Amino acid sequence: MAYSYLLRALDISKELGDTLTTVYANLNIGNVFINYDNLSQAYQHYQKAFYGALKKGDKAIAVTCIINMLPLAQADSAKYPLQREIAAFVSHDLRSEVMGNYAWLRIKALAATRQGQYGEAIDLLKQSIGAIDDKLSPQVYRWGCMQNIGELMLKAGMYDEGKRVMRTCLKEAEAEDFHEVEASAYSLLSDFY
Repeated sequence: MAYSYLLRALDISKELGDTLTTVYANLNIGNVFINYDNLSQAYQHYQKAFYGALKKGDKAIAVTCIINMLPLAQADSAKYPLQREIAAFVSHDLRSEVMGNYAWLRIKALAATRQGQYGEAIDLLKQSIGAIDDKLSPQVYRWGCMQNIGELMLKAGMYDEGKRVMRTCLKEAEAEDFHEVEASAYSLLSDFY
């Protein structure tokens, strides 16, 4: 049902020439496809949202798109490469902006994770939380980093610390009634317990 409404929103936004609504519709359609494990469709919509956000100059959405594509690249970097998106991101001089710094740290954390360097990845994710907390405080980005940190700690065998980070994330998300974060955190915890 959500998918059909999002497709309609996408059509209407294109008819109206509303680039930003088109970007959001593509981003949300990508999220729907992720929930249905249709990774290739999700990736295509995230790319459309990413390039639309760059065109519109919306740094926060461009970063969100890259972050949403990171797990796809991590799962299969040959099928879902991010080199072109990262190059476009850097060429728009977003790296010097707050959200750019946040995304850059997340990208470096992904690279460290791929190399099995969980300690370095955890440090980079903690730095990315600092980058957003100091300037913008978008809680959803903070919670996403906290989930990644908790997951890496669990993978690295740091069970008590990982559970503590995940519980803090859950507590903060529950206080804000942000159920999407809660469901994601519980799902990650269930993978380990």
